[in-house]
Amino acid sequence: MRSLHTKLLMVVLATILMVGVSVGCFDDGNIGYEIKPTIGDATNSPRYRIKSGGTKFDVDNIALDFHYGGCGADGDINIFHDTDSNAYFVCFALYFLDGQYFSSDFRLGPWRVVGKNDYQDIESHHLIKTISYDKFNSEEYYVLARNLGNHTFNHQETITVPREVFERESGSFIFQVAEVWFLPNTDCYGIAVRNFIHVNYDYIDEQTIRLSRPANSTPR
Repeated sequence: MRSLHTKLLMVVLATILMVGVSVGCFDDGNIGYEIKPTIGDATNSPRYRIKSGGTKFDVDNIALDFHYGGCGADGDINIFHDTDSNAYFVCFALYFLDGQYFSSDFRLGPWRVVGKNDYQDIESHHLIKTISYDKFNSEEYYVLARNLGNHTFNHQETITVPREVFERESGSFIFQVAEVWFLPNTDCYGIAVRNFIHVNYDYIDEQTIRLSRPANSTPR
């Protein structure tokens, strides 16, 4: 009998190791999808894919897999160019934010002036890290893009989404790679966003949140 119990325990442990366990997750669903190029979207602007080990999470421990980077047939990531010839590129910045804050002030394309050093502390924008132009334009962040999606990403990392991002009972949050520029004429920084990826959420209770992919998105 003991031998049988030992064998059963080994089977259970082997199953756990093969399947894996998502810390903070309460089911085994997946919200995974990737954004596709849109009309007018530069072919070598940032691309994103998101994956998860489930759909229901402890709100303090929402760790998701983010695949992202730049791509382009010309070999260089495309960055925004403004009529202000004195402006110069500073870095790429990764932000999380609640979807309600992606308004006309943070529109795609032309930058929004955010003031001195404010790109590191924009209200309701949670800065994850910054990446230099050379690094983001390297093989590490390269994306082999395909017109129908299913891109090949060289870079992937697991990031815990800050609880502060989920400000409403339900809504969506955004993950974006923004361009940061310095505008000497105004002694201020500005940011420009070409595209982003977003995920819907709703609270099940005070500590549990459910995530879902946007309507009409293709699972990955």
